[in-house]
Amino acid sequence: MVVSAPALQPAPDVPSTTTIAPPVRTVPVAPEPPVEVPTAPLTPVPPQPQPTRPVYGGPVSGKLTCNGTPVVQNGEVVFGGLPPGRLEINYDTEVWDLRIRPDENDTQKLVLRNKRAGVRRNCTISWKLVE
Repeated sequence: MVVSAPALQPAPDVPSTTTIAPPVRTVPVAPEPPVEVPTAPLTPVPPQPQPTRPVYGGPVSGKLTCNGTPVVQNGEVVFGGLPPGRLEINYDTEVWDLRIRPDENDTQKLVLRNKRAGVRRNCTISWKLVE
């Protein structure tokens, strides 16, 4: 028995529907007057005072030396009481490493470390306060 599928038939024309919006009425609106916002008069803010360092009244340059006491490799020599601020320092960079650290009473200390093998018995450092 042979069964055949029914033939597809085109759908009948369906009328399209269109929606029409009702007309929009515009009503003129008068502009509103500007609103004034009360403002306080601007007063300048006084600058905050910066904390000041005590005025340094000591020497502004000098020469430091160590003589006689042996300083082994990686041994240190410490000079204290140098003025606060930037220092220009001259020393033998082939032999010594230099560190600057804060010290008591708003001063600085220099720490020299012997970076060469063997014993060193003397060192000379000249310094100048740079403003």
